[in-house]
Amino acid sequence: MFHHPFQEDHIPSHEFMLQPEELLMDMELCPSKKELEALFVYGGEPDSVLDLGPYISPLNSPSSEASSTIFNTHGFSDEPWEYETIEDMNFDLDLLSPTSTTSSSDISLQDPADDDTCDDHLNMLEDLLLDDDDHDGHTRQELEVEQQQNHDVDQGSKLDAPREEEEEEEGIEEVERAGEKQDEEKRGLEIVHLLLACVENIQGGDMATSKLILDHLAASSRDHPPHLSSPIERVSTHICKALSERITKTSIFDATTSDDLAFARRAFYQHFPFLKFAHFTANQAILESLRGCSKLHIVDLDIDQGMQWPSLIQALSQIENAPSLRITGVGSSLAELQSTGRRLTEFATSIGYHKLDYHPVRLDSPDQLDPSAFSLGDDDDQDLGLAVNCSMFLHRLLGNHPALERTLCMIRAWNPRIVTVSEMEANHNTPSFVDRFVEALHFYSAVFDCLESALARTDPDRIYIEGAMFAGEIRSILACEGADRIVRHARSESWRDFMRWSGFKDVGLSDHSLYQAHVFLTLYSQAYRLTREEQALILGWHDTPVVSISTWSC
Repeated sequence: MFHHPFQEDHIPSHEFMLQPEELLMDMELCPSKKELEALFVYGGEPDSVLDLGPYISPLNSPSSEASSTIFNTHGFSDEPWEYETIEDMNFDLDLLSPTSTTSSSDISLQDPADDDTCDDHLNMLEDLLLDDDDHDGHTRQELEVEQQQNHDVDQGSKLDAPREEEEEEEGIEEVERAGEKQDEEKRGLEIVHLLLACVENIQGGDMATSKLILDHLAASSRDHPPHLSSPIERVSTHICKALSERITKTSIFDATTSDDLAFARRAFYQHFPFLKFAHFTANQAILESLRGCSKLHIVDLDIDQGMQWPSLIQALSQIENAPSLRITGVGSSLAELQSTGRRLTEFATSIGYHKLDYHPVRLDSPDQLDPSAFSLGDDDDQDLGLAVNCSMFLHRLLGNHPALERTLCMIRAWNPRIVTVSEMEANHNTPSFVDRFVEALHFYSAVFDCLESALARTDPDRIYIEGAMFAGEIRSILACEGADRIVRHARSESWRDFMRWSGFKDVGLSDHSLYQAHVFLTLYSQAYRLTREEQALILGWHDTPVVSISTWSC
C-alpha cells in the first residue's frame, strides 16, 4: 500500500536536494519523516538548519563494552584506525542538540488521621485547651511551633524511609549488573581463547583437538540460552557452527528462505543507520553529479528491494520541469525484480511523478553481467546523465578477479558521470584462515553489540537479523573456500586500488553530503562514529568501522 507523503510547508524545497518528506513504501523500506528531516533540512549554508530539537529523540541506550575489552586485551585489534574525523570540519550543530525533559512524580503526604502520631497531637491539643497560657513553661505559640516541627520531622522520617529503601535497592541492582557484566566479560575471554585455539588447530590440521574444543564450547553454551547470552557468546555460536561445518564438511546451519532474508534486511534497515547512511549519501552524490540533465539513468547492480530509491524519486518530484528517471535494477529473481519495480512505480505515481521507467535485468550470478542486457541509450545524448550504483555488490566478485576486472571495465566503457560504491568495511578476503577468523570475530562482535544496543535479546527482529542475515555471512567467511566463499568483504583502501587500477578517479563527497550524514546520526546513539579515509566516508560502531561509501567518475 502506497500513500501520499506528508507535506510540511515550512521545510524549503531546493533543486536537486533530497527533501524531508515521509516516504511510506511498506513503511519498513523507507526512511521515517524524522530521519529525513534531520538529513535534508537545509539548502545552502549550515547556519540555515531547521531547529530539530522537538523532533529528535536519540537512542542513548548504553551498550556493552565486553567485545571491545576482549579484543584490546588479547591483541585482536586491527592496525590503528587513523581516520580523519568529521568533527574536524567544525560544523556547528548547536541548533540540533536534542532537548530532554525529566518528570518527577508528586509525593502526597499521609493523612494525619492515619499517622502513628495522631494520639500525640490529640493529647497536645487537649493540654492546650486546659491551659491556654502555659504548658510546662511554654506559651501556646511556642507549643504550636514545636508541634509543627515534630510533625515535619515525623513526616520527613516517613518520606526518607522509602527513598532510602529505593536507593538501597538501586545500589544492589547496580552491583548485580556490574557482577553480571564481569561474568560476561570473563566468559567472553574464555570463548576467545578457546576459539583461537580451535582455529589454530584447524589451520595445523589437528581436527580431533579442534572438535574437542567445539564440543566443550557447545556444552557450555547450553547454560546460556540465546536470550540470556552476551553479543560475543551469540557470535561464537554461529562461529562454532561454521567451524564444525568446515571440519565435518556437513552443513549444520538452518536453511534461510528468501522471505526470511528479506524480512531480516528490512528489520536491519529499519532499526539501524548503516544502510540508510550509505543510500542517502549515494543518492545525494548522484543528484549533484547529474545536475542539469533532462534524462537520468541509474543502473543498480543489486537493487534488492529498492529501498534506496524512494528518497531520490521524492527529490525529483519536487523539481520544476523534473527530469525523467530510468532505473535498471539487477537481481537474481525476476519475480522479486518485478515486485520491486511495481512498488517503485506505484510510489512515484502516488506523489505525482510520472516520469519513472523501470527495467529489470535478471542475473543468475554476479560474474555473468552481459552488457547487451543494459539499454543505455545514445552515448552522444548530452541530456542523458548515467549513474551506476554498486551497493554491497562488488565484494561478491573478489573470488573471481577476471570477473571483477570485466565488470569494472564494462562500467567504465559506459562512461557514467558517477559510480557509487558501498561496502562493508572489513577485511574478510585474506588468504590466511586465522587472520580471517580474527577479523570476522572482531567485526561481528561489534555488529552484534550494536544490535543489542537497540533491540532486546528476546526481540524477534534481532533474532532474525542475526540468524538470517549475519549467520550466513559468518558461514561463508569461515566454513567455505574457493568459489563457495561468496562473502569476501574488503576495506575501502582495497576498493580504492581496484577502482584506480580500472581507470576511475575519486570524486569525493561534497560538504553538504558530509554535513547531512553527520546530522543524520544525531537521531541515533552517540556510539556511532562517522569518519573519513581519503575520499571514503565510513560509519562505524564505537571504534569498529562497519560500512563505507565512496564515489567515482571516469
